[in-house]
Amino acid sequence: MFPPLSPSSFSRGSVGLLLALVAGGAHASDCAGAAPSYVAERRVQVGDASFHTQVYASGDREREDAEFEGHTRITIRTPAGTTVFEPHLHRGVEIPLPKASGQQTRHIDSVEADGTQLRIIQFLRSESWIELSRTTCRNDGVMMRRDFVTIDGQGREVKGTLIQDNIRLGSVPPETFDIPSDVTLLKRR
Repeated sequence: MFPPLSPSSFSRGSVGLLLALVAGGAHASDCAGAAPSYVAERRVQVGDASFHTQVYASGDREREDAEFEGHTRITIRTPAGTTVFEPHLHRGVEIPLPKASGQQTRHIDSVEADGTQLRIIQFLRSESWIELSRTTCRNDGVMMRRDFVTIDGQGREVKGTLIQDNIRLGSVPPETFDIPSDVTLLKRR
């Protein structure tokens, strides 16, 4: 079973926030250019934890459905933030975009001979550039793999990998990204 959804379950450094935000989100900022709409399967490994999800992407919106012990947790990412909800419990949490941390970051983009795109995101720490993530995308802009590093609740670095496969291009109905009217959302500030 999932840990219960509450604003505190998404506190800084929590596993809930880590899985909802860091592991997901194959948005335009991950690859150069705009990706077509698609449906894919996603395998995520964060430290010792791993899970599989179904992903629906269209423009700057993404929906990720995860199934655990017969229950579904849905994550919807938009430019405004992330919403995570459990339809069977009729509740969820809205997570706004984080405020700018003031930390300096940079993107390094390159294209391989076969058209595969690579985007490296680094941040400046103590006058050294540290790699935060390395994302590989197909030549049409669809993400295939992301290797990343995040910090857990105890301040330790945790490595993760996200792999998308069984990618099927095609339109995704707009209602895929709607929050059901019977879901009550808590707001995280």
